[in-house]
Amino acid sequence: MATIEISIKDNIHRIACNDGEEDHLKYLVSKFNTQIIELTQALPNADDKTLYLIAGLTLIDKLEEIEKNNKLIKTKSNNVPYDQSAITSNDTSEFINNVTNKLEKLIQKLEKK
Repeated sequence: MATIEISIKDNIHRIACNDGEEDHLKYLVSKFNTQIIELTQALPNADDKTLYLIAGLTLIDKLEEIEKNNKLIKTKSNNVPYDQSAITSNDTSEFINNVTNKLEKLIQKLEKK
């Protein structure tokens, strides 16, 4: 078991991970930290707990959308008797737009408080 030191919004954390997973964990932390920094810019008065909560909820929302789209894609592909790789870039664009719209609405609601 390895222990690594990570930084999220200038806060240092020590976390454990399996040996060999350090680089992957650092990559995930980097992506999460980017999200926290973006939220900090959008909500400058929010404390760290609130930022982490919003980031976590955002990730869960993205996961839900991905799972929903996977089910939709599977349903569509089961109904297509020919090339099942016919998923268009419109499907992907629509998904990204939906997630973006939800995030913008969430940020707007939080800014009003």
